[in-house]
Amino acid sequence: MPAEMNSISSCDASEDEEREVISNIESEMTKRNSNANKLAEIFALTVEQSIRNPSTTEVFTWLRDLSTSMTCRTTRDPWLVNLVDTDECVSFYKNYIEYLISYDLASNLKILNTRPVHTFTKLHMALWNITDKSPEVCCRLTVSNIHRVLFEFINRPELTAPTCWCFRRARTLVHCSIGILHNIINHSPCVRRDYRRFDAVRILVAFTADATICKKRPRMSCDCR
Repeated sequence: MPAEMNSISSCDASEDEEREVISNIESEMTKRNSNANKLAEIFALTVEQSIRNPSTTEVFTWLRDLSTSMTCRTTRDPWLVNLVDTDECVSFYKNYIEYLISYDLASNLKILNTRPVHTFTKLHMALWNITDKSPEVCCRLTVSNIHRVLFEFINRPELTAPTCWCFRRARTLVHCSIGILHNIINHSPCVRRDYRRFDAVRILVAFTADATICKKRPRMSCDCR
């Protein structure tokens, strides 16, 4: 009898674990679908409207976290890639970069600590992660001329190489931009002529040269953010 009771208890515990696993999966799927719908709604907004939307930063953070997890695997997540492999996403992303390029402040460095930049950084990192795995997204970015606006973006005065060594957010913005530019040319070699036309070598060498110089001298005391 005790053996039978132990067997019954073991079965009950196993069923409880299965129910918990199923419940967790259902909860995660509900969250994924909810955030996917929110993401589509955000991509339909203007940049200004998205900045005022209280859920934008949260949803972009969720997208970044999922994409970061994907980079740790050898396979890609088609469901995740499909979230950004749309004209709406690429158009929104391009508009956001152009919005930041046109941002005019008395002190350029102030932009690095603004909400628009903080929110954009999440999306920027997600797209870098996803373009690592998706030639299709790289192709869509190329067709929309994203590589041109990215070169224009990292050529802004507040994103110069010396600034990147002092401000973590500037460093992140440039790092992601260069990562996406690398993925674009890696998956779409036809853009090489565009890169030459956009003065890519001059822009990128500035970061490489400054990094080499900084490694040879003591790190300056900077306000890292």
